[in-house]
Amino acid sequence: MLKVKLNKTIIILGVLSLVAVVEISVFTLEVKQLISLNKETSDLKAKLKRTEEEWRRKEVYLARIETLKKEKMDSLAKSILAEEVPGLLSFISSESKNFNVEINSLKPGSLEKYASLGSFKFYYLPLNIEAQGNFHRVANFLNFLQQSRYFFEIRDLEISGAPPQGLVSLVICALVREE
Repeated sequence: MLKVKLNKTIIILGVLSLVAVVEISVFTLEVKQLISLNKETSDLKAKLKRTEEEWRRKEVYLARIETLKKEKMDSLAKSILAEEVPGLLSFISSESKNFNVEINSLKPGSLEKYASLGSFKFYYLPLNIEAQGNFHRVANFLNFLQQSRYFFEIRDLEISGAPPQGLVSLVICALVREE
């Protein structure tokens, strides 16, 4: 067997080298953990920033939801059931007389699918109208219809004849709901 002579300097250098290797290993692990924590922190900061931005918009979102709820209630209130169509036609005919607009023809078309809202399905009911009257009175009559308790949308409008009297051909749509 060989005798190895160890002096204090070699032992100290060996211990110092071993300590240095351990320190470097520990330092490398700590740097990796620090990089991982930094990435997680960056992700959390980004999420927090998005949340803060969305929180600021919360009032806008809530106001929009309220507007949509009101529009839904208005649509429900101004829409009619299919069995109410004769009453709607009668309403148009009788109200036209109040505006001195003479309706020559009032023909409902076929229902056209419009939208679904919850348990309700909505359909457009095109109403083909031919009428005679003073242009100003016809315009007032159409404005009255749009402001009435029923939903009306003017889809097509043709005016012919010499002013102030004229022949008006139009298509207005009512909103029919199915529950």
